[in-house]
Amino acid sequence: MEVFKLRFFFDAGSGICMWSANDNSKEKFGDYPIECNQLPISENLWRKLSYLTAWYDTCIDWSYPPNPTPWSTSECHRFNKEVLSVLNDVTRELGKEYIIQNEFKSVIVNS
Repeated sequence: MEVFKLRFFFDAGSGICMWSANDNSKEKFGDYPIECNQLPISENLWRKLSYLTAWYDTCIDWSYPPNPTPWSTSECHRFNKEVLSVLNDVTRELGKEYIIQNEFKSVIVNS
């Protein structure tokens, strides 16, 4: 059985949260970044991934990115919880052929 390894993390401003992590996945999806709609998952699920990617971009203070997140503690918790829920759904839909390396770092409020 061919195994496709994917990395999951957000890269602010890239619009991507899935990345090829082995030769099989690079061969199947192209180079390194993977558009969510390329994954063999339901449309609703890839749209959720796209939504989370756009939502993540709002945790950055784009006027000066090193600044702490403008999000409240409750928004950080909501986002982090939703990410884990959607990632569980992605893992379930992709099945045993796919291994997802979860490299997501929770968003936290720094003062």
